Amino acid sequence: MQPPFRIILLLIIVLLSHQPAIADLRVSVTIKPLQAIVTALMDGLPPPTQLVRDGESPHHAQLRPSTLSQLSHSQLVVRVSPGLEGLLSKAINNLQDQVPVITFSQLNDVNILPARAISSHGNHTHETHSATTSLKDGQHHDPHLWLDTNNVRILAHEVGRKLSELDPTHEALYTRNKATFLSQLAKLDQSIQKKLAAAKTDHVRIILFHDAFQYFERRYGISIAGFVSATEAHAPGTRHLSELQKRVLGAETLCFLSEPQSQQRLADNLFSKHKHMIKGTIDPIGYQIPLGKNTYIELMEKIADAFYSCYLGK
Repeated sequence: MQPPFRIILLLIIVLLSHQPAIADLRVSVTIKPLQAIVTALMDGLPPPTQLVRDGESPHHAQLRPSTLSQLSHSQLVVRVSPGLEGLLSKAINNLQDQVPVITFSQLNDVNILPARAISSHGNHTHETHSATTSLKDGQHHDPHLWLDTNNVRILAHEVGRKLSELDPTHEALYTRNKATFLSQLAKLDQSIQKKLAAAKTDHVRIILFHDAFQYFERRYGISIAGFVSATEAHAPGTRHLSELQKRVLGAETLCFLSEPQSQQRLADNLFSKHKHMIKGTIDPIGYQIPLGKNTYIELMEKIADAFYSCYLGK
């Protein structure tokens, strides 16, 4: 005799209620901007783990036992490029056969710009443009890809697709979060375009401490007079600094944008004779912004505000 349908239904409910809960997807990212982007896509779930500590250079990040343990337990890893994360990328490469890895710089249609470098000749330095060959290998391109919103749109599509593939239980959540983030991204892009277009003026010369904003400059038509250092670890030579001083001679207003970890007194020493100089701070990483679903949006807004203040002479 077949058991009544109601009894079968109750048995199914009991069995399902005793199934172990599906564990949250374990995602690791290398640096804060990637953590910000992926956190927006995973809103409602535990955020991804950041492998490079705040304030630590990704080029020289230490391979701590805790970092290696986190990597080995990851179900998805997101990085910028093999050249940016140094030793960490070598460890990631060793795991690629076991763990899916998304490499930002290797995604189709991502805009890759050649690095603007300061190359050494004797005791002097000068700015050059690196060769555009090998731009996909992480060695000669500018790695600050997240400062172009179109690049971030491409990354969001790929990460969202992979999250849904690895964790179909939360596919609806990932789809909804991706749609929300892409909508915010489009509004952010329009807002920055409008804001900076209304403020730009030829009488202000902008000097950056660190050449980290090329993607932002290109995206929003910003022109800089130069930068003190090509990278955080590169010590500029006297010839380069002398040429930099000459470029801003006669400028009605000079704006020097340092970074939180840079030497604030450098501007005073370099441009002390300039009649009207304003100083500000700009951060390409967003270390000081609390992590949340809007962290990337806030990062870009703060960068836009820094350039906007330059143009206003504040």
